Amino acid sequence: MLLSTALIRIRACLLATAIVVVASTGGQLSAASTGRGSVAIGVVLQVTASETGPELDSAGATVYDGDRLETEGTTTIRAILRGLQLYLHPGTVTEVRGIPNGFSATLLRGSAIVSSRQAQAFELQSDDVIIRPANDEPTIAQVTWVSPNELILSSHRGAIQVSLGGNTRLVEAGSSYHVLIESGARPRRTMEGTERRALRHAIIWFSF
Repeated sequence: MLLSTALIRIRACLLATAIVVVASTGGQLSAASTGRGSVAIGVVLQVTASETGPELDSAGATVYDGDRLETEGTTTIRAILRGLQLYLHPGTVTEVRGIPNGFSATLLRGSAIVSSRQAQAFELQSDDVIIRPANDEPTIAQVTWVSPNELILSSHRGAIQVSLGGNTRLVEAGSSYHVLIESGARPRRTMEGTERRALRHAIIWFSF
């Protein structure tokens, strides 16, 4: 099937890992499995060329454990993974894996939204920060990667837990934060009396 505005392709990457790329370019839709023996964790539901553009007939591409999903140009992608919905904005790169009763997504670039129903689990990870639902209530959370030490976190529905380096903070529903992450090393004395440098993390929160 020829598409005038988008292309989805899945190509092999490091053993049984795959990359799903959604690009603003003409071409032929191909959704071939590249990871034999990989565990399927979801499926692509929808791809659009832009917020006002046409919906493309590209539903059905299988997403496997360990896949990298990437949107290029002005395209967006919506997928369902282990029963939860994942929405990727244009210019987003994320790697996904299955976890008990849900999935984990590592955001490398761009912006992602996860929507969960009651008693479903998800993890959104970026810049060493981990975002999870605070309870079993339905949750809609968004993470936007700004830089290697800067994120924008939003909870559109339900509270979320934000963790970094053993510290956890609760973000209530309807809240958004601009987060700056500071990393450094500090001396730590071992039992043998030798000194080592321990990595220290800190988050600076700016409420919208």
